[in-house]
Amino acid sequence: MLLPLLLPLALVVVPASDGGPAPQEGTRPLAPEGRSLTPLADHVLLLVLDDIGMDAVSCYPGAAPDARTPVLDGLAERGVRFDRVWSNPACSPTRATVLTGRFGFRTGVGSVKALGSEGLRPEEVSIAESLRRARPGVRTAFLGKWHLGPTEEQGPIAQGFERFRGTSGNLRVKTRPRPYFEYDERSGRSTETSTRERYATSAVVDDALEAIRDFGPDPWLVIASFHAAHTPFHAPPEALHSRTLEGTPKLQARAHFMAMVDALDHEIGRLLEGIAPETLERTQVIVLSDNGTASKAQYKERPLRLGKGSLYEDGIRVPMISAGPAVVGPSRVSSALINTTDLFTTIHELLGASPAPEALDSVSFVGELSGSAAGRRAWAFAERFQSEPPPSRWPAVDRYTVTDGRFKLTVDLLGDAVRLHDLSADPQEHVNLLKGEELPEEAAEAKRALEEVVERSLKRAAVMAARAAADAPADTGETADDQAPEGDDR
Repeated sequence: MLLPLLLPLALVVVPASDGGPAPQEGTRPLAPEGRSLTPLADHVLLLVLDDIGMDAVSCYPGAAPDARTPVLDGLAERGVRFDRVWSNPACSPTRATVLTGRFGFRTGVGSVKALGSEGLRPEEVSIAESLRRARPGVRTAFLGKWHLGPTEEQGPIAQGFERFRGTSGNLRVKTRPRPYFEYDERSGRSTETSTRERYATSAVVDDALEAIRDFGPDPWLVIASFHAAHTPFHAPPEALHSRTLEGTPKLQARAHFMAMVDALDHEIGRLLEGIAPETLERTQVIVLSDNGTASKAQYKERPLRLGKGSLYEDGIRVPMISAGPAVVGPSRVSSALINTTDLFTTIHELLGASPAPEALDSVSFVGELSGSAAGRRAWAFAERFQSEPPPSRWPAVDRYTVTDGRFKLTVDLLGDAVRLHDLSADPQEHVNLLKGEELPEEAAEAKRALEEVVERSLKRAAVMAARAAADAPADTGETADDQAPEGDDR
């Protein structure tokens, strides 16, 4: 049973079965289900990037010197650049949080390797289903990489989207010799595939523009889910980038990766230019990456931990930029804590709809778009785990991290590792405060508060395991899991 409590400036929803999330503040009271709020935008265009960390987007402080993304930089100048957004360390878990507003321990999507035929369970309420329930006139389209299950019951149409064209997962060399240029894709509800010969990044833009034109003046949510810059690295069409590429993608991974980012930035520019000015004026554009840059594609001179796949900051702290009519005062930077779960409620509020109560872990960041500091999330959370096969409903969360914005607690139950970092003094997470002889009182208090968040938010079995892990010796370095090799499926 769900017990929603609608409070001024706060939304607290507590599920009796698993302890519920610790309270998080919202930006304003939400309308009762079935009643609309005042829309802040007529349309929302969500652009999901793949494996692109903050190092690859040139408007971010600390971006690598070879990063050049003029289109994304221009969006940041017209809108808000978010600096403290947490995803999950791999593709599918992050996408599940965006589409459901729920952490992975609720949906069961905690990794890609364990995804198999399970994917996103059909009973999960997707953002498209929730919008249809709250505001039936909103049109929805999902275009590009899905990666949340290959079956018809798990596809975008079954999950409530009106329109879908794209791939079930990544583009892979095993199925095509030039996978970004020739690949198998699905359309609509069917799982039958057909071959498409169009550069994948450009194809997603083509399909997004077609959907936007077909939707006309109706309110809409269009999600353009790009494959770039996920492996396999390659040389994009020459018209889409200006880099001189030498050697093979295997030997020159960073250069080819950055060419793919350039091509993506170019095509996002084509997408925005292809939208009628009067439509774009009423469209809130949100650009988000699903996780950090893969270690093999990191800039070689840049200090880093492990990137994609890890719970270090460069694995889960991702770029997000938003521009459009909901922004008050352009060219701003927000340091507010945001989880990728928060896209769910935010998009609803932008379109004047009340989100489904099942979106337990979603907090609107609309206030950040308007310049208000009210309603900020008190903590952010990320996780990684292997899903349990049916009939088990709830997985055991074996690796997770939680932060209050300054202190960050990371627990690896498999490696008996517990880390506490002060991100303000140690942004590269080199100093584990738990290894010192005495934990400073301020850090000790933060640790207690973060442990309370975990206890109130995670499944009871995982909490008990976390308590046992807290008594284990402090971690002495990276775990074997952190060093897991990249694969085509992640």
